[in-house]
Amino acid sequence: GNTDLATLTGFEFSAEHDISCCLTAFALASYIEGRDHSRSAPSRIGNLIREDFGVFGAPRSRVAGVNEEPLPGIPPLEARLGCRYHEPVEFPTWAIELEARIVDGQDQVAATLFEEPTGGFTIWNVRSYWQATDKLLLIAGVENFTDQFYREHLDYRSGRGVFRPGINFYFSTELRY
Repeated sequence: GNTDLATLTGFEFSAEHDISCCLTAFALASYIEGRDHSRSAPSRIGNLIREDFGVFGAPRSRVAGVNEEPLPGIPPLEARLGCRYHEPVEFPTWAIELEARIVDGQDQVAATLFEEPTGGFTIWNVRSYWQATDKLLLIAGVENFTDQFYREHLDYRSGRGVFRPGINFYFSTELRY
């Protein structure tokens, strides 16, 4: 591996509650923290690479004295809160859902690997579905309908990342046969 000693801790949470016969509230959350406890120890593969350049026993981070720091590429705390309006039956054939996706800023970054903090954001989404027949499901939605300007922490497609697009519309079908 890339490190001799690391720890990961976190949680996932999910809950739904029927407020009435046709309105359901929901919440989902996830969080993980990763720590590298051997940052100053040279890595096995890194040593081989550094030997090619005549550097022996250099710390993996190239910053002496840094023994511990967050693992890179760890997503921040994220929660989804919303409510679903649906047909007042046990197994509804249609529903409309309003959701807030809340993402905390990420300041637990591997600075010695040049990972940079990112700000938090909240976007609002709406989606719906209709089970038209036993075999045909239709889905439609709008993501980020408030046109929030934001960047995902783990989006490295272009240098320091790219900002996400504004309002997005989507349509989907599922056909079972």
